[in-house]
Amino acid sequence: MLTTMRCGGHGLILTVSLVAGGALAAPKMVAISGQAPVELPAAPPPSMTVVIDPGHGGDDRGAVGPSGIEEKQVTLAVAQRVRALATDRGVRVLLTREDDRQVPLMQRAAFANGAGAAVFISLHANAGPSPLSSGAEVASFGGVPPSAIVSSPADDRTLLVPLTAGGSRRVVAVPWELAQVRHAEVAAVFARQVGDRLERVAPLGPRAVYRSLLRPLTAVSLPAVLVELGYVSNPEEEKLAAGDQHQMALAQALVDAMLAFDPSPRQVPRQPPRPASRSKSR
Repeated sequence: MLTTMRCGGHGLILTVSLVAGGALAAPKMVAISGQAPVELPAAPPPSMTVVIDPGHGGDDRGAVGPSGIEEKQVTLAVAQRVRALATDRGVRVLLTREDDRQVPLMQRAAFANGAGAAVFISLHANAGPSPLSSGAEVASFGGVPPSAIVSSPADDRTLLVPLTAGGSRRVVAVPWELAQVRHAEVAAVFARQVGDRLERVAPLGPRAVYRSLLRPLTAVSLPAVLVELGYVSNPEEEKLAAGDQHQMALAQALVDAMLAFDPSPRQVPRQPPRPASRSKSR
């Protein structure tokens, strides 16, 4: 079980892995007429867990198209389709909101951090001043150099957290504004994979796949991307976004990217080492 805590006044996020005994599913017993009950094996665990974040909700309608289609409606509809498709493929999908309600960004991030998920996908729909703007876009967190992560003595950045099974564990406190920085490179790889899959079912926008400082991803302590499903300010894309066929195609593209994703850092291309500088003799 994963628990996420926010330390008030310090802007810190703690992500703690807690193990309380065996977490295996209990076997099912099936009784057949005239025979003793037969024990069936427990269902296999899901291959991975993914958190889908349908953007906006409640009073926050998000972008609104010329015919009245709301961003919050599109994101929730696509998220629900992603869950249905992914569940059939053995993927456990959790939604940050299940209905038309407004959920604060920090609450969404805390939910994701405590879910034990491999990846976080925040769904949105774009809008622009011109009705001609079009295309889906995928963003990952960027713009903060690695030097922004300042190391400090362990005693200054760790806390003792009680475990449900007894005892305690020392965990590292991560500043919330740097939570996503540690996962930015892996997230950028996933963003490219999502863009590749989306391009097969919809044109990509002018930015296509890019990196930026994105508030919905800042405090998420796992690889995270933000997907703009299209421009609802474009009448043609608004109509597509409201249609079952296009929503299903977008959802399938996201599921395909999830299934192809390897969250381990080893897939991140490493920069070749720089040649050692030669000191000049004086």
